[in-house]
Amino acid sequence: MATIKDIAKKSGYSISTVSKALNGYEDISPEAKNKIIRIAEEIHYIPNLRSKNLSRREKSSIAFIFSGLKKDGAADGIIYNIMAGAYEYATNMNYDVQIYTTNVSKQKEISYYRFCKERNIEGAVVQGISTDDPYFTELVNSNLPCVLIDICTDNQNVGFISIDNVKAAQEATNYLIGIGHRNIAMINGRPNAFVSQLREEGFRKALEEKNIAINEKWIVSGDFSRGKAYNKAYKLLQLYPEITAIFCASDLMALGVYEAAEKLGISIPNDLSVVGFDNIPLASFISPKLTTVKQDMYKIGYEAAKLLKSIIKGEKIERHKIMDYELLIRDSTKVIHRQS
Repeated sequence: MATIKDIAKKSGYSISTVSKALNGYEDISPEAKNKIIRIAEEIHYIPNLRSKNLSRREKSSIAFIFSGLKKDGAADGIIYNIMAGAYEYATNMNYDVQIYTTNVSKQKEISYYRFCKERNIEGAVVQGISTDDPYFTELVNSNLPCVLIDICTDNQNVGFISIDNVKAAQEATNYLIGIGHRNIAMINGRPNAFVSQLREEGFRKALEEKNIAINEKWIVSGDFSRGKAYNKAYKLLQLYPEITAIFCASDLMALGVYEAAEKLGISIPNDLSVVGFDNIPLASFISPKLTTVKQDMYKIGYEAAKLLKSIIKGEKIERHKIMDYELLIRDSTKVIHRQS
């Protein structure tokens, strides 16, 4: 990585002058300042924003990097619970915590890796980032220790924590099959999200093992959005009234299915069984209470930070951690006569 010494050597100016130019001091000539900044950009110099404070002892820092922080997602509390769990462990271990939330426009300004290096961050917990994000690839291929939530990758500096999403989705779908359903649709999350791919794999596996034909038109993407899931469910239930059950890859999307069913005069669970995923707080308060896959997001966040600390310290540990889940049977599903 380029340093101030490299800039000084190439520019012919002293380290002190280079430092002043990079930190916006006015007591150097515009010509010198412009030359130094130009060279810094040419050699891809990344400043350490905390270098001014190195004369005093500081805590180590870790980052939480999240994507998709939207108003619609506030209802599920998933990011909050992950952050709360991770923060609890980090502060107990005397780590400073910095948070970086991002979206498409922000990604054009600064990469995740650069964000961490500028702030002298030792490692990061990452959640909600798509695997096709180029900045994600840059991050996991760097030497920065990371723990990914619901994304699996093979790198010695990267850990992975999740439930077994394939098994959980398969169990949820098998439950619907076991109570008589054969015409089962799925509303999945974002197509390029690793967790969506795994949950769809489990859904398909359950149907295939029971020799139930998969109707590709009944598998749609709701982007983990309540509003988009409402639109997709409304169209599905209008076009295919023979559907008797819908498996949703998130509880938030299941709420969208509830709204679509109500709009169409379809009774849950008498006419339509619905299964969600996550067990967000609203799942046990809506009527009927939602059958769903429970995962403890607070514990996942806590264990993610714990795993990150072990990777930072270079400990020899298993870096892929699979957490427990539970299928909670509530009131949104109902036994029906077996369909042919």
